Amino acid sequence: MSNLKVSKRAVSQRTQENIVAIILFLIFVGFLVVSFDYGSRARMIPVPVAIASLFLILLQFIIQNTNTKLDLNVNPADLFKSSQSGITIEDEKKETIGVTGGKKQAGGSQWVALSWLVIILLLILLIGLIPAMCVFVLGYLLLITKMKWHVAACFAAINTIVLYVLFVLLLQREMYEGLLLTLLFR
Repeated sequence: MSNLKVSKRAVSQRTQENIVAIILFLIFVGFLVVSFDYGSRARMIPVPVAIASLFLILLQFIIQNTNTKLDLNVNPADLFKSSQSGITIEDEKKETIGVTGGKKQAGGSQWVALSWLVIILLLILLIGLIPAMCVFVLGYLLLITKMKWHVAACFAAINTIVLYVLFVLLLQREMYEGLLLTLLFR
């Protein structure tokens, strides 16, 4: 066999960010094209979501290429890498255990994630989609991110208002009201 030297040139952070932005842009263009095959009522949600997403991706692409001092604090290549990016699973476990004081249980994060999923589904079933999202966002911000209660309440209120305005007022979609609200008010 011949002795070919394979050059391992590192791809710059900006190039990685641009590649991810282009991939996401193409995905949402495809999403937009496919959604035009839907009926007029069925495309009321996917078309605005795709257009807003395309706008945000273009905005990100422009900002990240015009602002040389921009630091996103995210490595977009990590989205497409496996977990073997230089740190072993054992090292990752040691870091996690060190942060939590040794109280980390195997599979703990999966159970927390599953618990949050069950909580949001139960909230939607019981009180409806929009109130459930408000409660969920508030709880998540308070318990997981340890955000101050008044800031978390502001974010939850803004999220609720945006959901209501977008889906109920602008798109004129009737949102699921939940079992409890249906029983109380009907």
